[in-house]
Amino acid sequence: MSLFAELKRRNVLRAGVLYAGAVWAFGQGLSQFSPAVGLPDWATRWFLIAAAIGFPFWIAFAWIYEFTPQGLKRESEIATDASIVRGTGRALDKRIIAVLVVAVVLLLTNIFVWRRSAGLDGGLVSASAAKSIWDPIRHDPRFAALQKKYASSKPVAASSGATP
Repeated sequence: MSLFAELKRRNVLRAGVLYAGAVWAFGQGLSQFSPAVGLPDWATRWFLIAAAIGFPFWIAFAWIYEFTPQGLKRESEIATDASIVRGTGRALDKRIIAVLVVAVVLLLTNIFVWRRSAGLDGGLVSASAAKSIWDPIRHDPRFAALQKKYASSKPVAASSGATP
């Protein structure tokens, strides 16, 4: 039996996807809620480093043990015909879907809710804000001199493409 087939039979690949999805969901939640609970900026980075270090251990755990109705058992203690790998795979599939749904919801919340409420939605500047920015410039004598200088020149048509 090939290594890939054995990884698939023991649900190691599904366990890896579950781990990656859970790390992604938790990382999204941590990055969104860390300012609210006062966590420093480096907390998310260290979580991701710890998760990367923990991944090989998770894969080894998934290789050695199998989930059974009686709890965790070593894969070597279970007879091949008594193995319930298929049922365990279905349960892992449901968990993977749930974790990825949570991760996607957190990602979309970060994009559409948190950034808009923080004013990071990339919208246009309001008219009052634009006016407050230009007020000091309009009252500058250098601006008035430039305005007089260029008010007498011919306007250039932007859409024609022709030069005067």
